[in-house]
Amino acid sequence: MNLSPKGMGMLKVLSDTHIHWPNISGSDVPFMDFKAQRGPDELVPFYEEMGPDGVTAYWKKKNSCSTDGYETGILDDY
Repeated sequence: MNLSPKGMGMLKVLSDTHIHWPNISGSDVPFMDFKAQRGPDELVPFYEEMGPDGVTAYWKKKNSCSTDGYETGILDDY
C-alpha cells in the first residue's frame, strides 16, 4: 500500500510490522565511509565472553528467523 502524498515510491506499508521509506534522494543506501575494523576490538571479545553455549543461545534468539519471517536454519547443524 502506498501512503505517500507525493506519489509512488515513497512510504510503503509492506506488512503489519514492516514499512519501507527510502530517503528523499530516491536512493535506499546512503554513502558510508570506512572508519575501522570492528571485529578485533568489539565483535571477537563480545563472542569470546559468551563462550560456545552463549553464542548458540544468542543465535537462537536473534538469528533463527529472518526479517521477512522465514526460518534461517542457522542451528540446523547443531
